[in-house]
Amino acid sequence: MVRVEDYIKKDIDEKEKKSINDFAESILKSRQKGSFSFLFATDLHYKSDNRLTFGSVKKLREMVMCAKLISPDLFVLNGDLTDGHSEKTVILSELSELFEILKELDIPIIINKGNHDSATWFAYEEKLPDYVTDSDWNKAISGVTKRVEQGYGYLDFEKQKIRAIYLNTSDIVNETDKDGRMTARCRQWCLGIGDNQINWLKSALSDCPCDYSVIFFSHYIPFGEKVENGEKVWDIIRKFNKKILAYMYGHKHRDFAEEKDGITCICTKDMMNAQVTADDGREFCATLKDIPVICSEPVLNNPKAQLLGGWEHIEITGKAFKSRRFLNEERNRKICLNSKE
Repeated sequence: MVRVEDYIKKDIDEKEKKSINDFAESILKSRQKGSFSFLFATDLHYKSDNRLTFGSVKKLREMVMCAKLISPDLFVLNGDLTDGHSEKTVILSELSELFEILKELDIPIIINKGNHDSATWFAYEEKLPDYVTDSDWNKAISGVTKRVEQGYGYLDFEKQKIRAIYLNTSDIVNETDKDGRMTARCRQWCLGIGDNQINWLKSALSDCPCDYSVIFFSHYIPFGEKVENGEKVWDIIRKFNKKILAYMYGHKHRDFAEEKDGITCICTKDMMNAQVTADDGREFCATLKDIPVICSEPVLNNPKAQLLGGWEHIEITGKAFKSRRFLNEERNRKICLNSKE
C-alpha cells in the first residue's frame, strides 16, 4: 500500500530514486525484443494550491526518470493534467510547471486534452469570458512534443509496425453569450469530437499501412457517456477492428477493461487521487479536498487512505498486454488483446 502522506510533496528522495532504479532494472530484464513499450498516466488533476495533488508533479518526475533509464518507445499523458477549476492564467501556469519536467525527454510524447484542461466550465460557473482556447492548448503542448499540434494526430513506429492515434474528446465548439461569457454548452461534462477531426480520422485509418496495427489514446472513449458525435466516431473505428490492438482511455478514475465490437478497451485509474475506505467498507475516490470524504477521518494521515493509481509501464507483444504500476504492483494487469490478424 502506498500512503497518501508519502506523496504530498513534489520532491523525490534517495529512497524513492532507488525504487525507480529497481523498477527500471526489472523492466529492462523482462522486456521482450520487438515489443511496443510505453509509459502511461492519466488524470493528474494537478492544482497548484492544493497539496493533495502535489504528488502529480512528483510522479511525473518519477516517470521522466524512469524513461531516461529504459528508453521506451512512447510517453503518454492522457488528459486532465490540471483540475481546471481556476482562471486561465493559473491553468496555463500549472501546465507550464508540468511541461517543464517533460522537456528533459528525448522520446515521442503524446499529451491528450481532458475535459478539465480548458477551464471552460470554471468560466461558465464564474461568468468569466476567458478560458484556455484550442490555440492556447496546442501552442503549449507543441513546445513539449516538438511538432505542430492540432489536438489530435498519430505517430508511426516502423520497427513494431504500429500507428498510435490520439484523439481529442473535448473537441466541441464553445459558445458565448452577447457579453462574451461561456454558455451552458461549455460545462464540465460536455464532451465531443468535431467534424474536422472525424474527417481526419477516416484518412488516418484508411491510409494506415496494411501491415500496421493501431492503438488508440484519448481522454475518454467515444461510446458510453454522452459524447457529441461519439456514435459516428465509433462506427468508423469499429470497421477497422481487425487492425486495432487496444483503445486506452481514462476519465473514469478506475481500472477497467472490456471488449467492444472486437476491440479491447482499457481504462486506467488516475495518477494521484486517493482511494478512501469508508466506515462501511465502501471505497470512494477523494480527489482534491483535504477533508473527510464519506468516512469519519480526513484523507491526509488517514490509515484507510491509499494511492491505487499512478503511472505505469505498458508492454505489448503480439496480443499480450502487460502493465506494471510503479509502487502498486497489486494493480498490475495482463490482458489478452482481441484484435485479429
